[in-house]
Amino acid sequence: MVYAWKAYGYQSPVGSNPTSSAMGLWAKSYIEKLQRGEVVTFRPHGNSMTPLIKSGDVCTVSPIGTTTLQKGNIVLCKIKGNHYLHKIIAVGKGKYLIGNNHGRKNGWCRRENIYGLYRTDE
Repeated sequence: MVYAWKAYGYQSPVGSNPTSSAMGLWAKSYIEKLQRGEVVTFRPHGNSMTPLIKSGDVCTVSPIGTTTLQKGNIVLCKIKGNHYLHKIIAVGKGKYLIGNNHGRKNGWCRRENIYGLYRTDE
């Protein structure tokens, strides 16, 4: 399994113990599964998405497929080499501004760098 420490904590699969790895690449194995059409489940740690997602909550993320992405969606994405489970805070022409739930902007990314959509139906 792939684990990594991030600036806002680490991400670990359900029932696992973290170890350190490449900074910002915690989601590589989840992204590979999402690209194969699989649903993934993990426990993010940190406070960047509270109160929507609390540290240690079980999160289920589905492939985006042909879903129309919109402001407010929580997505698993890559920006400037780092992986985030953060929300879309603005939509531009063919790109999405990603940020946390406390006003911090991570940056813009294109749809091809958005891999999964957080499921709120759990």
